[in-house]
Amino acid sequence: MAAALLVPLLAGCSEPVFVPEAGPNAPGYGRVSPPEPAEVELVRTAGRRELPVGGAIDNVTREQGVLHIDGWARLDPKDPIGTLQVVLPPGSANGARVDEVSVAQRPDVVSATGDDGLVWSGFTMSVSGTTGTSTAVCVVSRSSAGAYRLDGSDAALCAPADRS
Repeated sequence: MAAALLVPLLAGCSEPVFVPEAGPNAPGYGRVSPPEPAEVELVRTAGRRELPVGGAIDNVTREQGVLHIDGWARLDPKDPIGTLQVVLPPGSANGARVDEVSVAQRPDVVSATGDDGLVWSGFTMSVSGTTGTSTAVCVVSRSSAGAYRLDGSDAALCAPADRS
C-alpha cells in the first residue's frame, strides 16, 4: 500500500529539485562577528527585589574545581554588553574568580521567543577558585533591557536580600 502511494508522488517530481546556493558566497549572505561577551560579576546577593525571568541556565557542571555555567540571557540587542551577576553559595564568592566568558548564537531562543535580537544571547562562563562543592547558582542579567533572573537559578540564592 505504501509503495502504491509513493509511485504517484514520485511521478509528480519529474523535474530535478534545486536547492539555492548557501554559505559565504550566497547572495545576501554576510558574516556577522559575535558581540563582546557580557561582563560577569560575582556578587553576594541577587538584589533587593524579586526579578522576572529573562533567560535560562541550561547547564551547571563542576570539573576539577571549575564551575561551568551555560545558558542564555535577555540583554539589550542594541547594546549587548550587559552584566551577568552570579551569586554563589555563601562563603564561595570570597575566593572565586571568573576565568572565561564567551557568547554563543542561540537560534533556538530566537525561534522560541520570536525576538531576532536574542540571536547572540547565549553564554558560557567558567568560575574557579573557592566555589564550594555545590552547583547551585543564581544568575541575573542587567542591561538597558532591564534586570532579569535566569530560569534554573537556585531559588534561595535568588531570593531578595533583606531590606533592613
